[in-house]
Amino acid sequence: MHAEVREVSRSLRRLPALYAEIAEELNSSRRKGERVSGGRPVGIPLNDEAVAVRSTITSVLSCWAQLVVEEREVRPPPRDVAAMAAFLDEHATWLCAHPAGEDFRAEVADLESSAALLVGGPARTVPVGSCVHEGCPGALVALLPAKGGHQQPEVLCDHNGTHHWPARHWGRLSRQRTA
Repeated sequence: MHAEVREVSRSLRRLPALYAEIAEELNSSRRKGERVSGGRPVGIPLNDEAVAVRSTITSVLSCWAQLVVEEREVRPPPRDVAAMAAFLDEHATWLCAHPAGEDFRAEVADLESSAALLVGGPARTVPVGSCVHEGCPGALVALLPAKGGHQQPEVLCDHNGTHHWPARHWGRLSRQRTA
């Protein structure tokens, strides 16, 4: 069960950044088809796929947050992707053990996959080793964005989301690992 919780937590921590990256894709319309002569396109050109993925992320996170609120009798998070993702990450262990836990894990993985593909393909993950924070049982994983992606590479702990290093701090991380 712990591996599933770590995986869903990693996905939940990535979703807000992916959601923000998709915003850059909103006005880069990918509509295909014949242009009808005799006029300009009407309205703002929107990338329908980007709109749909952002809407789905908001809707799915909102539904799962509502389940937690109703069944655990806790205060709801703001209806903001970053807040809802953090809220669900806090309740990830409970959600993964819930009778609908398998659906939760699958839906969060699908959200992350859809968003990553839209902004440049899925990130590659490379195992780095044990977390350098004293007492942390987590493993470090480098997330390397696909070519053309906007996301910056980073190293994340699969146990504690506050243990992370952007690429500019990898030298410091390397020194901590060898110390």
